[in-house]
Amino acid sequence: MIRTIHKLSTAAAAVAALSALAAAPAAQADQHWQALTGIPIHGTPVVAISETQAITVAADQTRYEGGGVLVTTRSPDGSWSAPVHLGSSSDAWNVDVATNARGDVVVGWDDGTQHIAVRPAGQGFLPTVDLPDSVESENINGPSPQVGVNDAGEVTTAWSARADANDNQLPNPDAVRYTTGSLTAPVQTVHTSADASTGRAFELRTAHQGPSALVWSGDLGVSAVLRRAGEDFGAVQQITPAGIAYTGPAVGGPVIAVRPDGRAAVAFEGSDDGSDPNRVELSRSDANGTFEPAAYVTPAGQDTQRPALAWPAGSDIQVAWLGSAASRDEAVTAVAPADGPLGVLPEHAYDNALDGSQTIAPHEGVQVLSAAGGTMTLFQRRDDGLRSVNWKLNDPTAQPAEYAIDPQPAAENRVTAASDDAGDVAVGWNTKETPWLPALSVWDATPPAVTVTAPATVTAGRPFLLTVGATDALSGVASRAVTFANALGQPVAGPLVGADGTATATLGQPGTYALTGRAADAGDNAATATRTITVVAAPRTPVVVKSTCRVPSLRNHSVAYARRLLTVWHCRLGRVTTPRRYKHVKGLVIRGQSRPAGQKPVVGAHVNVTLGVRPKPKARHHKSHKKSR
Repeated sequence: MIRTIHKLSTAAAAVAALSALAAAPAAQADQHWQALTGIPIHGTPVVAISETQAITVAADQTRYEGGGVLVTTRSPDGSWSAPVHLGSSSDAWNVDVATNARGDVVVGWDDGTQHIAVRPAGQGFLPTVDLPDSVESENINGPSPQVGVNDAGEVTTAWSARADANDNQLPNPDAVRYTTGSLTAPVQTVHTSADASTGRAFELRTAHQGPSALVWSGDLGVSAVLRRAGEDFGAVQQITPAGIAYTGPAVGGPVIAVRPDGRAAVAFEGSDDGSDPNRVELSRSDANGTFEPAAYVTPAGQDTQRPALAWPAGSDIQVAWLGSAASRDEAVTAVAPADGPLGVLPEHAYDNALDGSQTIAPHEGVQVLSAAGGTMTLFQRRDDGLRSVNWKLNDPTAQPAEYAIDPQPAAENRVTAASDDAGDVAVGWNTKETPWLPALSVWDATPPAVTVTAPATVTAGRPFLLTVGATDALSGVASRAVTFANALGQPVAGPLVGADGTATATLGQPGTYALTGRAADAGDNAATATRTITVVAAPRTPVVVKSTCRVPSLRNHSVAYARRLLTVWHCRLGRVTTPRRYKHVKGLVIRGQSRPAGQKPVVGAHVNVTLGVRPKPKARHHKSHKKSR
């Protein structure tokens, strides 16, 4: 879960009817960003995305009737769950939400007392848990509480609390506390910083694979704790020398990234004497969980601030900050080694990436997202709308690409984003035009799931039905196609595939063919599935051979007609005899035949005929009747 900490605007907003939410038009954006509509809640959205691409949105109801927090989840089939109300009728702020691949959800919020609520997968929310000794988090730099949950269902929480029972009247009474527990008992173990120092800024990260890491800054510098899956947090480790003042998250630190194997990296702003200009420092934990002394990774005399980190499995550490040699407003990316000495890192600046206070990201600075999916992302709030700038993972010198998320200017409310290991990103915000309505967009990095269905064997020249099945949880299936290749790998044209995924194909030549179905989603991700089909030759139509002929009646027919008629009945005309007395008579017809009509000799049997004069028709005689008088 990645967070930003812009506070809500104080401008009043009318409450929109929930029915209007589903009818809100999708924003016109770059193809890579797809707007999601139909969110059945109002308020400022805080988002979380699971490894199954389920998106959970929580929104405070501070300006609406009922107060508290509303929570809804978009399942991979695109449907939204019915909203659930958490908390009381009091105003709520600093909402945080986390989810995992199983579908467990954890929500945290502050209404003067800080709370968390847990929803195990397939169940409703368990009773709300009040976090012990919590103090109103408006007085600290950064959201509190912060929550996380791994795929095993282990919940982690960090919040601001009174350092001890007697200091609640002090100006800065906050200490960082943290807990780990199960879904059914979220608060099992509570720890307080060992030095009881004032904790004014902190960040919690929980990897879905299991480990968690927490970093905070206070009077004694920067400290951190780690936990592995199934264990409690370990001992507090101080990363910086005591007595050095370090800036809080309002200007960019500290931040932490945790790798799936439990190693962690911490970055923060600092200087040896606490004075400007600030420099970014970095520390890494080893395989045993021990942090090394922090080292400067930005040049001396260069104002660098607002660091951000990501540390995916099998990768070096992805680092970003604000402030290059040319300008303090330029976004800079770099790669720090996972092992070996640390020093000033080679940097790559993106000119004009930022526009002062228009930028949105953690601590109003740089945001690193989706590192495991191959992308680092910076979000910007600008006059021409909400935008993202993306860098290629492990290649900070590559020219970044800029994308439009929404052309409408974003409201000055909190903006949050979250990503999964595949590189899918969800970002939630409000627009200036409708600051009470949640806006949500996704960067779909996951291609559709594709299947191909067709008969294993078909007949050459005969049509057959095939289906290219495809599902896509985030942006939806945009197109489908099918191609064939013969045994030599030569392409064979395929049919057009309908919107329902079906097509009718015909292959003319026998042989073995590879049938490949392809589907692409609206984010331009494509995937294929292939199966083999065998085309067999069409069977020959058997020829029926007659064994007999049937002699027709030839009487009074001409010879020419008789010849044709005999052929039809599989017989042949034999000898034609003309009596001497008719030698010079024209118009003779057959008056006799050697085989009687109806006889069935062998096929091709000859029928001899004798000609004669066509008989005259018999005269008809009519009786006359006299009229009676």
